[in-house]
Amino acid sequence: MKKAVQHYRRLFLHDKGQLYAVQNEGGQGYTSAGSRELTDEVLKAHFEGRKTIAVRLAQVTTSLTKAGCVDIDGTREELRGNYELAARIRDAAAEEGLKTYIEFSGNKGFHVWFFCDQPISSETMHSAIESICLKAGYKPKEIYPLHGEVELDGKGRGSQPVKLPGGIHKKSGKLCGFLGDEVEWDKEGYPIVPEDQAPLVDSIEQNTAQDLYRLAVEDQEIEEEEPEYSETHEVDFSLLAPGEHPHCISYLLENGVPSDLEYNKANMILANYTVDSSLTDEQGKELARIVAEKTSPEHPTSKKTVREKVSNFTGVLRSVRRNDSRYHWGCGFVRASKELVAEGGCLGRGCPFWPWPSIKDAGWRPSQLDYVAEREFFSFLFRSPDKASQVLDTTIPVSGFQWREE
Repeated sequence: MKKAVQHYRRLFLHDKGQLYAVQNEGGQGYTSAGSRELTDEVLKAHFEGRKTIAVRLAQVTTSLTKAGCVDIDGTREELRGNYELAARIRDAAAEEGLKTYIEFSGNKGFHVWFFCDQPISSETMHSAIESICLKAGYKPKEIYPLHGEVELDGKGRGSQPVKLPGGIHKKSGKLCGFLGDEVEWDKEGYPIVPEDQAPLVDSIEQNTAQDLYRLAVEDQEIEEEEPEYSETHEVDFSLLAPGEHPHCISYLLENGVPSDLEYNKANMILANYTVDSSLTDEQGKELARIVAEKTSPEHPTSKKTVREKVSNFTGVLRSVRRNDSRYHWGCGFVRASKELVAEGGCLGRGCPFWPWPSIKDAGWRPSQLDYVAEREFFSFLFRSPDKASQVLDTTIPVSGFQWREE
């Protein structure tokens, strides 16, 4: 018990200012402990099942955190599908060099936990987790810690607590705990949580603050610089002849997944295409198999075999079909690969499925460089009258010039 307390204090808890709440009988809500800090005695009661506590991950006054998680919730019938989603987020994190750990939250969902080797800003942790979820093709609904500060009395925008692993859910009576790599399911449809959590907790590795900060910054850059790439739109694929695919899909089928494109994103591309083009699951899996076989064995993905890659596609496809009102075809994941774009895997505005408006519709305006080129062109004509007639015999679109008064 003493060792468990030490591990949890290292991974989750602050030395000072660690606030908490206690789950009510029946599992409906929590009662705040106010400004009282979490003690070892309360923590032991949690492990022994006498209390079930939730902690405020952000420290009061500093808003620093050691851990964060994305909460994936649903119905009991959705448990297996939600576990596949959690595993997909874990795989996306692994491709970024991060360690994550899946916890069954005891009733109808899962937490995917991220740990840091030192306390970092709650905003940074939140943004890093969000970035990983988006890389996995999932727009998260709940990430802890929430944005905002925690006040001394346990209130504030960031004060929402999250249930601590290792306790018993008061509604289901199930253990809330970490899962191993291989998960078994009981007759009721719940994942079986190993009762001896010590080996799993002992094996938890913390991520570096630098890696989490890098992801948080990348997420901000995407939001600020390229918001359009995250958008999706419904497409009429009836433009395609039987057996024909969009140019980017054909590129993946011929070349495999580029080294700078996360495999989860590639499978998200294929899954969205499968659903929106009305392909069957088997047809989609066949595309995923071909792409997997064409992908270089040097690709930096945790999914090393064709079978693992296709299995990942199957999980992504299930998620897309369950959320077909949210996920649609888009160019964002395609153009996330600079290698694919540079090698002509994307036709850009030449593609009939390009989602963004033309230059004219987008309100394009000439740049200073356009005017410089125009002046240099006419200067050449005036200096070389013998060549002017040859040049002016060439048909030049009027739209190629922009006139303005100096």
